[in-house]
Amino acid sequence: MAQTEVEVLPLTEETLSEDALGTIVTQLAVISYLVFNTPPWSDGLAIPRLIYGLGKDLMRKNAVAYFARLKSGLVVGYNLGYEIFLTSDDTRDRTLQEVSGTNALDYLFEEGRKRIFLGDTLCVHPGLWRQGIGEKLVSAVTEQAQRMEFDIRLGRTDVTHMPQRQHFAKHGFQEVFGENGKPIRGSKDPDRTFWMLLL
Repeated sequence: MAQTEVEVLPLTEETLSEDALGTIVTQLAVISYLVFNTPPWSDGLAIPRLIYGLGKDLMRKNAVAYFARLKSGLVVGYNLGYEIFLTSDDTRDRTLQEVSGTNALDYLFEEGRKRIFLGDTLCVHPGLWRQGIGEKLVSAVTEQAQRMEFDIRLGRTDVTHMPQRQHFAKHGFQEVFGENGKPIRGSKDPDRTFWMLLL
């Protein structure tokens, strides 16, 4: 399938401040709504709740976000992530255990690794899947995480979501396995497994 031409841009506080009508945020929320109401996600979150969640994630420590838009200006996808911690007293921060619901991943902070970047959300308009947009977004965020000197990029996806699992494998991510030899599944989302990329 031919790839759709998009421009990939950083989603910054300045970008959002200049968007006086909130067009970008609204388009991002609509894309999230479409994606998160598609199996296997089917989260059923309303658009105002998605706008709130996006704003909250953008305020997390060392947040990085990029969005993709067509030449017409229509936003068609975004990828965002942020630093996660083993422990933190800052309410803006998320800990690895909070994200996963397990302490089975805590060892990632050992072995000389100190900084973990969680690639939290990747959304591309469902009508434009498999056209290279997600790949461009993930590459932009990963490159920025490398510039920020993170040691690991961590991702997660549903065990049935083969396109994302194939994407992870294609780009050098390794599925994270526990001592039992099985993929680690968090108690919060037992159908999701974790993947990591050493940066």
